[in-house]
Amino acid sequence: AEGSVRGLRVGPSLENEMVLRRDNLHIARLVSPFELDRVPARLTIARKGAITGLRLEPQGEFESELLSSEVEVEVRAVGLNFRDVLIVLGALPERFMAELGSDCAGTVQAAGSSVRHILRRTPCFGLASGCLAAYARTDARMQVAKPAALSFEGATTLISTWCTVHVGFERISLRGRRRLLLHAAAGGVGLTALEYAQWLCAPALCTA
Repeated sequence: AEGSVRGLRVGPSLENEMVLRRDNLHIARLVSPFELDRVPARLTIARKGAITGLRLEPQGEFESELLSSEVEVEVRAVGLNFRDVLIVLGALPERFMAELGSDCAGTVQAAGSSVRHILRRTPCFGLASGCLAAYARTDARMQVAKPAALSFEGATTLISTWCTVHVGFERISLRGRRRLLLHAAAGGVGLTALEYAQWLCAPALCTA
């Protein structure tokens, strides 16, 4: 389109979206800062407050040895939560700030000496702080073996949502014929809670 933005005249272009920052006109392009197929990478926050502050950078070696109770996971998929968005925006209190990513699925790259339920090369899924990376380390109790019928991507949708609902329903001792008042039922946790309640034959009154 041809037009003017704050006095800057722009010639005909095939671009349908541009950003003017001071005297520079920016056009979105997907580029790789390095060879992702050869170098492990991780997503970091260079500047909080906007998604534009995210940076993809090479992931170096872990600074410490793998603990006997830990596993190292080669990440195949990550489930994004609203908490991750709040971390990027810097909208959480400092005590709740953490590395990006918590729900992941992948393959066990290494297992500590005391880990028995999942072994090296076992497909797994669970919690791992900072898992928006090629590799992540976590307490082995936070990971379980992934069923073959479940995809890596599908596994990441189960972790925070189903765990949250399960713990919540246990605390209120939800059983069949008990009525459930469910707010924000259109969200991830809400949809899971509604499905769980139906399994328990518990009638639910919902708000979106």
